[in-house]
Amino acid sequence: MQVEYLKDAAHKYLIIPRNKRTEEGYQEKMAQKGNVEGLISFDIRYLNGDSFYYYDLRSKHSLKLLSEQNRLGYQEILMIMTGLRNIQRNLSEYLLLPVYLLLN
Repeated sequence: MQVEYLKDAAHKYLIIPRNKRTEEGYQEKMAQKGNVEGLISFDIRYLNGDSFYYYDLRSKHSLKLLSEQNRLGYQEILMIMTGLRNIQRNLSEYLLLPVYLLLN
């Protein structure tokens, strides 16, 4: 999967090409509405006939960065794992499948 990052003075985006198999499916529409707690909001943008997901990463920090800064202790890891479990529960309320989550 080709992933790009775009950063300017006001924004920071993770950009992922859309999968032709899941375009315009109900799961995409449900996730895009932003009602599912724990998911990063995104927009769909079109460029030269292709479409992309633009995930808004403002005020988000990567686990890699946090671990490199030694800011991940037991309590932080427990919070992350609890958060992942809660996201999975939230997904099921909207009939969304966790297999489509990108945890990278």
